[in-house]
Amino acid sequence: MRLKLTQEETPKHSSLVTAVGWYKTGKQYELLSCGDDQAVWKWHVEGSPIGKLCQCESYCTAMAVMPNSKGTDNTFALGFADGTFRLMSESGREEKK
Repeated sequence: MRLKLTQEETPKHSSLVTAVGWYKTGKQYELLSCGDDQAVWKWHVEGSPIGKLCQCESYCTAMAVMPNSKGTDNTFALGFADGTFRLMSESGREEKK
């Protein structure tokens, strides 16, 4: 009998992570990350991915999270290498550019 070990591939960034931000949802924390693969991911604070929020048009260089205490989506700002910044909702929708 031969034992074969395999490790399940966890979705993640395919390049360097350039910015992270975290916020509280209810009683737990969640983390947002963006990287050189131009993707924004949402994570559980333990390290498991919740999902990919969006794919950006440019390289993200900065992130700031503004938690909302009114029960609606939290807002975060992303700064990009092309000189723009975008306000995004927690659901991945671009609010302003």
